[in-house]
Amino acid sequence: MKIALYISAILLFFTSCEKVISVDLSEGKKQLVVDGFLTNEAGPQTIHLSVTQPYFDNTTPPPAIGAVLKVISSQGDTFSFVDNNNIGAYTWPGNPTDTLCKTGLSYTLNISYLGSNYTSSSKVNPVPPVDSLTFTPNIDVSGKQNGYVAQFFATDFKKQDDYYWVKYYRNDTLFSDPSSLLVSINGAIFAPGADGFQFIVPVRAGINKRSNPYLLGQTVKVEVLSITADTWQFFGEAQTQMTNGGLFATPPANVSTNISKISGDGISPIGWFCTSALSRKSAVAQ
Repeated sequence: MKIALYISAILLFFTSCEKVISVDLSEGKKQLVVDGFLTNEAGPQTIHLSVTQPYFDNTTPPPAIGAVLKVISSQGDTFSFVDNNNIGAYTWPGNPTDTLCKTGLSYTLNISYLGSNYTSSSKVNPVPPVDSLTFTPNIDVSGKQNGYVAQFFATDFKKQDDYYWVKYYRNDTLFSDPSSLLVSINGAIFAPGADGFQFIVPVRAGINKRSNPYLLGQTVKVEVLSITADTWQFFGEAQTQMTNGGLFATPPANVSTNISKISGDGISPIGWFCTSALSRKSAVAQ
């Protein structure tokens, strides 16, 4: 009886100490958000522009409408991006055989928005082909088969540091949650060391969700994109902030940007611009 009263007293103490705190945050200054990842895929390419909003506003960020946006190659070719639907999606139309990004060239992004001018630049690095995509049975803790484990195979280039972004899909649905972000240096995970070898197992098999294995008949697609060293760093910072929670969470920090404001008194930019070459492979689990 005394033990029960003691526990009740403890619970009463903690519940009586609860206090709802209303946090009143100022809206802060608006910023221009640039989401520009272009590839050597034939056909249309799109860059998204939006404007930041208050921290507790969970609605879709407002689009940045009325901007003038161009991308210029190091060979002097100019590509105009237009937001025909006024939704902040600025598109270079191309056609099924047109390719914007070419390996080895650099590209400069120029944006004019509300009287200010912004710029960024990126180089298209080479990307190795995805040689194959294989499947092996996934054996659970009871020893029974539960779906399939996939691996892709590719070989890093020799005598240079290469940075890659690996995107993977199940039946054309991209694994897009923060924990699914998979980037690599020279086909490995951490700082450059190995060079010119086949991608290591943690990268090759990083396209799996062990708690949700691929099933018979499902299509798996893997894309390997060449990225720049600073883009690799950007992804690391972004993933840290998107998964920053729990007991060992650290104070939030701003993520780097490679967008610069070069003239005007308009809002400051955030976001990223990168140009990539892409290789892919698809296969059906069997």
